[in-house]
Amino acid sequence: MNRRSFLIGIAQVTLSGIAVAALPGSLMAAVRLANPEAIALGRLFKGTRDGRVLESLDGGKTWQPRANFGKHCAVLALFERQGQLCAQVGLKGYSFYLTSSDAHMWYTVPQI
Repeated sequence: MNRRSFLIGIAQVTLSGIAVAALPGSLMAAVRLANPEAIALGRLFKGTRDGRVLESLDGGKTWQPRANFGKHCAVLALFERQGQLCAQVGLKGYSFYLTSSDAHMWYTVPQI
């Protein structure tokens, strides 16, 4: 097998926060995705695979829930943009963006 056929044979699928790579020869590798973290609005936030956004006021020692998008969703990314906390949320192979000025009330945005 050459390099090109190996690379063509790799397919990635994300299921419930676990990246699964289908390799040639039925070799499967699972890699757990890290929970995304971001400093935004002057605070530390973390997203989870089960759709929650958590906030820490003590540098990550303790976490308080701020949003829950549902267990069927995964928070893929968190970042600050134009004074807003933004979250990329995944659902059944699709993703969408939400934005909030206080991490409590969230609004969908077309694209970021």
